[in-house]
Amino acid sequence: MIRCLFFGTKLRQQIFTVQDFALNQLNKPTPIGNYASRFFGQWSLFDSTQSWKALDRARYLNFAASEQLQRTDQELIYQTVQAYYTVLLAQKQVQVAEEAVKTVKAIEQQSHERVESGLAVDSDLLSAQVQASARQQELIERRNELALARTRLALAMGAAADALYQPREALEGWTLPAADLNQLEKTALEKRPDLKRSEWERSAQDKNVGMSKAAFGPRLNAFGSWQEDSHSVGWTSANNWVAGAELQFTLTKRGVLRKLRDGAMPKIVDLKLGDHGRRPETHQQTGAERCSQVRLEAKRSGGPCRKYKTAGYEISRDTNSAFMSTRPV
Repeated sequence: MIRCLFFGTKLRQQIFTVQDFALNQLNKPTPIGNYASRFFGQWSLFDSTQSWKALDRARYLNFAASEQLQRTDQELIYQTVQAYYTVLLAQKQVQVAEEAVKTVKAIEQQSHERVESGLAVDSDLLSAQVQASARQQELIERRNELALARTRLALAMGAAADALYQPREALEGWTLPAADLNQLEKTALEKRPDLKRSEWERSAQDKNVGMSKAAFGPRLNAFGSWQEDSHSVGWTSANNWVAGAELQFTLTKRGVLRKLRDGAMPKIVDLKLGDHGRRPETHQQTGAERCSQVRLEAKRSGGPCRKYKTAGYEISRDTNSAFMSTRPV
């Protein structure tokens, strides 16, 4: 075995001579060193389109991530706008509470004067003082709500919690244009980035199923190597190379491909169900908007209590208590 290695090493190094056939050299070969430098490369020529499907899947996931980023931007804008109008509403509520405190203070002073003049009893003054205390407590609550609203606005914009922003405009009411529920649903299904993201993810899962199928197809690879052997450090002309191609097949048991394919199908079904999950959100937002409109009409008209049935919701209006309730019918 040592002699074979001795002969083979010298042959690869191209330094084999006639003197190596001497008896002493054959019986007791001297140690020899070998410095080998090798370069090897492999190239996939055909893999049953598995690489192409993986590339398409990565591209679809990239599109899905872009849609998710756009949806995140929309949510941040919505949170900022919501916090902004919450600050406007809180400011208006503070103004109303301050006016209420001034009114009850005047009533308390008037009650005090009436009691001193004998036109009212002490209970009237006590009742006025209770009302003044209640309005004062309400003013404190409204100021706290304003401070919290400003903090939420700062956090929604990514600023520090103690950063204060003063809105330039005042809270005003406006009339929204009438919109059809079916048209709103159609617009939501066409424009929502999260639905587009679900579509791209479903396409990616389809490619994942194709990759699972292609993994059992034939694969053709080309390979090559180049090697140089030397008895010392450095480059010589003693080199050899190998080039070829290999064809691979995957032999599996029956049912393995079906299990891989069925494993990806539940994810695709979940993505399809996600499209229908957006419809209740649109119904809920539309019902809440109509409830707000009916409440505003109730406060303006001051008419009797009536009920409405719109878009699968029953809306009750009570103008005396200004109370609204919704429930599915």
